[in-house]
Amino acid sequence: MIGLNDVSYTYAKGTPFEKTALFNVSLTIDNGEFVAIIGATGSGKSTLIQVMAGLLPVEGVTSDGRIGLVFQRPEDQLFEETVEKEIAFAPKNFGASDDEIKRRVDDVMKTVGLSDKYKNESPLKLSGGEKRRVAIASILSMEPDVLILDEPTAGLDAQSKKKLLETIKRLNEGGTTIIMVTHDMDDAARLSKRVIVMRDGRVIADGVPRGVFKQTALLTSAGLTPPSTMTILERLNVDDNALTVDECEAIIRKCFRI
Repeated sequence: MIGLNDVSYTYAKGTPFEKTALFNVSLTIDNGEFVAIIGATGSGKSTLIQVMAGLLPVEGVTSDGRIGLVFQRPEDQLFEETVEKEIAFAPKNFGASDDEIKRRVDDVMKTVGLSDKYKNESPLKLSGGEKRRVAIASILSMEPDVLILDEPTAGLDAQSKKKLLETIKRLNEGGTTIIMVTHDMDDAARLSKRVIVMRDGRVIADGVPRGVFKQTALLTSAGLTPPSTMTILERLNVDDNALTVDECEAIIRKCFRI
């Protein structure tokens, strides 16, 4: 679906402000994957996903599907009078028929958990979580094969965060490839099937969550800490090699009777 072959990217090349943000990155994202990209601020995560989405043109990048990118705090980019018009904006500008636009609006509102009552509401007057879902719906109305999200839960309260992550999980279960940049190690461990760790513009780890998060020294070198589930199990002296994250959490709940 998306391939990077020895990709580097330098901002402001040839100027006193020149800065290389990616160094010789090679990786492949396959159809249907749920990939979490983690790393400290300035590690190259945002540059990497912008390269994947084609916003930063560079040699060595290939893709064979439609890619939708949801920026951090996408609700700040809402501008239409109503939720319906906001979601319809992209397909309308791509020349979709009125019937097709209506179908897409109805479908994506259902997907992100927004009932019809929101259609005539101003997106600017909604709660933070609702705004975030409208913003994601506006990207989904383009029917992307790949959805890239940059810190999708940043700034949301616990309930809004839970609903949004459930939406993202359902999208992946429905066949959409998800690439999610996140600072939340527990979200990465719980939702993704693959974790990519960035440090200083390089990929320093790439694998299943449990395997990546057990590399404590590597995570520390990248300015990260393991998910709380892994840390607690280690202190409880539980061997989690054969356990999923959900099974790990079930053990913790049982131990602490929660």
